[in-house]
Amino acid sequence: MTAKRRKSGSVLSRQKPRRSGKRGLPIWVKPLFVVCAALALVLTGRYLWKRHVPRLFPAGELVDWKVQLKVGGETALDERLADKVLEVARDNLGKQQTPKLDKAADAVLKLDLFSRVHVLQRSKDEVVVNVRLRHPLLCIEADKRRLVSEDGDVYGSADDQPCPGPIVTGILDAPGLRYATRGDHALALTKEDQTLVREAIDLWKGAREKGYAVSVVDFKRHRGFAVTMPAASEGFEVALGRAPFDTKLSKLRDILDKLAAKGEQAVRIELDYHGKAFIKSKKM
Repeated sequence: MTAKRRKSGSVLSRQKPRRSGKRGLPIWVKPLFVVCAALALVLTGRYLWKRHVPRLFPAGELVDWKVQLKVGGETALDERLADKVLEVARDNLGKQQTPKLDKAADAVLKLDLFSRVHVLQRSKDEVVVNVRLRHPLLCIEADKRRLVSEDGDVYGSADDQPCPGPIVTGILDAPGLRYATRGDHALALTKEDQTLVREAIDLWKGAREKGYAVSVVDFKRHRGFAVTMPAASEGFEVALGRAPFDTKLSKLRDILDKLAAKGEQAVRIELDYHGKAFIKSKKM
């Protein structure tokens, strides 16, 4: 009996328990469920926060901003223009305790009057607008007729106002050409075009200092600058080439004086050749 019991016991011990018919869930299901639940909880919390918390805790009192204006340089703004700048800045600051300084500065720049605008918060209810005026010297033909400042900025529109000086042609008025604008709303020019615009400014300043009346400053890529000067009956053209212009403009005065002494009027004068002058004239 003892041997049989041992034998049957050893047989039972070697048998494996049968598995249940129901299989367990994969191991990755529980972590996925936890992640989804956490995400749903976060989204629900954000929704409830945005919907209900601002009502329970308002953003504070609205601010009626006091705006001061400071103009760089010696030129002051007239009262009407100063009021316009203050109005534009105030309208774009907003009413919250944190003012929209960048938005206000950009809105003032869009007036096309300033080369620089800085808007700074001085106190809890006071803002200062610092501006630097652009001083237009002449007009230039580009995608439309624009103004040129003393600093060489090409900006704004001169279609609905008289030009402060001569009209520059031949630099930016290529057919179909469009220019991007910079942060200060002036045209973004290439270095070459910037150089040509500054030369046109220097030419106009030099001509004005020597008492010349100039109506047009024209540039030709392979010849340089030429100016149209009004005469008693009709204008005449003076070719001057590229900068510097001071010596050529001084020589032009001598030529015009000699023509006047002979009772002649210039039709065309060419001074763009080194040391030479070609003159076409007619009797007055």
